[in-house]
Parts: sequence; structure tokens; C-alpha cells
Amino acid sequence: MELLLCCARSQLEPGATDRVKYLAQQEIDWSYLVALARWNGVTPLLYRSLTAACAEAVPETSLRELAAQCRRNAIRNLAMAAELLRILELFDAQGLQAIPLKGPVLAASAYGDVAFREFSDLDILLRKRDLRRARRLLISEGYKSYRWNLERADCGLTVELHSWEFAESGSSSVWGRQRSVSLLGSTVPALAPEDMLLALYAHGSRHCWDRLVLVCDLAQFMSTQPQMDWARVLARATETGTRRRLLWGLLLAQDLLGVPLPGETSALAAKDEHLLPLVAAARPLILCEPHAAFGNVERWATQLRARERLRDRIRFCLGLLLEGFRPNRTDRLAVPLPRCLHPLYYAIHPIRIAVTYGPRALRRLFERTRPKE
Repeated sequence: MELLLCCARSQLEPGATDRVKYLAQQEIDWSYLVALARWNGVTPLLYRSLTAACAEAVPETSLRELAAQCRRNAIRNLAMAAELLRILELFDAQGLQAIPLKGPVLAASAYGDVAFREFSDLDILLRKRDLRRARRLLISEGYKSYRWNLERADCGLTVELHSWEFAESGSSSVWGRQRSVSLLGSTVPALAPEDMLLALYAHGSRHCWDRLVLVCDLAQFMSTQPQMDWARVLARATETGTRRRLLWGLLLAQDLLGVPLPGETSALAAKDEHLLPLVAAARPLILCEPHAAFGNVERWATQLRARERLRDRIRFCLGLLLEGFRPNRTDRLAVPLPRCLHPLYYAIHPIRIAVTYGPRALRRLFERTRPKE
């Protein structure tokens, strides 16, 4: 695992290359390392660092496997980037203002190449009033819709449409601050650095920072934005009630990748007693066996602790309660019903949830409460 972290760090610190070379000479379980990199979404970073530092030290079979994975990722990323450009042109022709989030734009701007980051879908920010029009437009282009997630069955490509509550409100408006970045020779809109950082740490904390790629995204993006206005970042985080989630990500970037804490964030982090337990909870998720991920109960409890405002904790709990009764796409796949019987999914959903997660939750609870020998 140290070699994987060092390879990720070498993208931020050129001097880490010597350390990569040294570690690669040690006794390494290469098949496990390749699997761990795939689980953490950093295969391109591992391959890039190893080939630059010490390709001769890597077993040929492992090097071929990494190269094949990176090739497949690059092909898929290029196809998704091309589709993003097509969708943005489509939206623009219909007068829909859209800003891509993460995905190809982050790969190109933070990693320097659309092939060097793994991503599985296209996230697009729109004004709330435009969401339904955008969804109808994509459906007319062959996408199948479930809420604001749309999928093309012919290629498995997924598009997620987003609208931020604060995106258009007064001082928090993101539309007037947007920038532009280059993607495959075209210029596309992008969030201002401070807004993009918010999107990254919100996404990472929602997933409890359970994969190294989430921390790398934050660190890589920060490294490309030396003029980041940290006073504005902290003001925005305080305004949106997400300061603890920001500091959580920054502490992980410091702990795992050696990224120094910027501005006054170090002093703020020291005052929040909840941060160190959150970091301690996230670190094993990245360092653990690929199959030993968080269960939903642990994930929800961690996400709850990451919210500093009482109203946000209440809203989070109400959201979980609502999701507990709201049917989703998995229900429809598990029990296909004709449209006229879709109301039955409101009964099917809680039953499926109880059957799927109930035994696992009870088992974990039993393991926690069982006396240690």
C-alpha cells in the first residue's frame, strides 16, 4: 500500500520518484497491488509512476495488465469526453446553460490528460428551472431516464443532471464566476476553482472518502490552483454548512499524500474534535482489502457525524427515511412489473431493503457487541 500511495504522491512531488523506485525493489505482492489500485480508481496513476520510475522492476505480467487496464480506460474516457462535448452543444443550441462537473473536465484540468483519471459517468450542473427540459432532450437522444440519472443502454454511458440549491442565490451564484477549460481541442465551461473545490469535497465526503481517487482528485486540483482564494473557500464552506467536510478531505490529503494544509485551515481543523475520528474512519477504507468496504449503516453514521449543523443532520436523517420508502431503479430490475402495477413498488422497496441489508446489519451489530476473547 505504501508503494501505491507513493505513486499517487509522485504526481504531486517529482522528488517522490526515487522513493517509488526504492519501494518497487522490495518484496511486493504485485497482483494484490494491481487489484488495490483498481479498487481505489488510481490504476492510471500507478502505471504512469511505475513506467516513469522503474518499469524494469515490475513483473512483465503485471505491467501488461496495468497497460491493458489503462488502455481500456483511455478509450472509454475519450468516448465519454466526446459525448460530453456533443451534449453541451445540444444544450447550448436549446439555450440551456450547463457546466460539466468532474469527469473529463477534471481529468484534463487537474491531471493534465483525460486518460489519467478514472470516471464512470458524466455529471452536469444546470439551473433548476432547466432540469426537466434537459432530461427530455436527452431522452429524445436515446437516453433512458430514472429521476435525474440517464443511461444509454447501447454503450452503458450514464449522465447525471444536478442542480445546487445555492448555485443561483445572491453571493453564492456560480454562474457568474464560471471559467473555461480546454477539452479535446474544444473550450468548455467549468466552475471557478473555489466552486470546483466545493464540488470535490462534497462528492468525496458523500462517499466517506472510501477510495484513494477521491483524495487524489482534491490534491491534484489544489496543486493546479496555487492562487486559490482560501478565504472565499472557507466562507463558502461555512455558508453551506460543509466546513467539516472540507477539512476532512484536506486532512486526508495531508495524511495520505503529504499535501500541506493551506491558509488557516490547520487552526480550524485543530478546533474540531470530530475530525480526527472521521479521518481514522476513512483511512482504513482506502488501505483495506478491496472487498472490505463500509456497510450502509457505518456509512450513514459517518456521513451524519460529518455534518456540523443540527438542521443538516435532521435533513440528512429525513432524507434517509424518505429513501427507505421511495422505490428505485434496483427495485424495478429485481421485480419487473408493467407500468400499471408500479405503485406496488412502494410495498416492494422496504421489503427488498430489509431482506438485502437487514441480515448484514444484524451481523455487524452482533460482531460489535460480542465480547472479545
